[in-house]
Amino acid sequence: LDLTAEDLAGISDGDTVTVTADVSDLAGNPAQQASASFTADLSAPTVTITEPVAEDGFLNIAEQASSIVIRGTAEGVENGRSVVVDIEDIQYSATVTDGAWSLVLTSDDLESFSEIDGQTITIWADIDDAAGNDAEQATASLDIDLTAPTISFVDEVPEGFILTLASLAADPDSGAEVQTDAPDGTPVTLTFSDGNGVA
Repeated sequence: LDLTAEDLAGISDGDTVTVTADVSDLAGNPAQQASASFTADLSAPTVTITEPVAEDGFLNIAEQASSIVIRGTAEGVENGRSVVVDIEDIQYSATVTDGAWSLVLTSDDLESFSEIDGQTITIWADIDDAAGNDAEQATASLDIDLTAPTISFVDEVPEGFILTLASLAADPDSGAEVQTDAPDGTPVTLTFSDGNGVA
């Protein structure tokens, strides 16, 4: 027996539907009625990925050597359902508990990310509920930055150079000039120490 969408139009999400079946033979003897019931689950679950991923949206050198955690939510699904997380065509699984999930990527998982240094990757998350209803796929981005910046003095400080109050008064801009390939706006820290190594 095939039921069309029109046949099922009167069923609402959460309804318990009872189906009965009757038959009689040619002599008019009725069979004992058969019945079965099911619950209508007509709501799709939802899944999200918490952003920024890895707390700041970046994978850096230190994190690659240790681990990062990807977190998210999954509503409308049962505890124990699995979220499938796809990262660079590799699939991972995370278990839903009380509407939340988390996935730990270890240093072994992150080792191959050196091949995509400098790129922004997309992370995908999928889930379905016990009834087979699929959630709309969730996405989030992660910037891969596994190259340390460089910094150097434009001109080396001459050996024995002494910065005096008089020279500083004569040229307030005197001092050390450095150059770096860090992004514009990145703070640069200069530490001056005396001959005893005291800053």
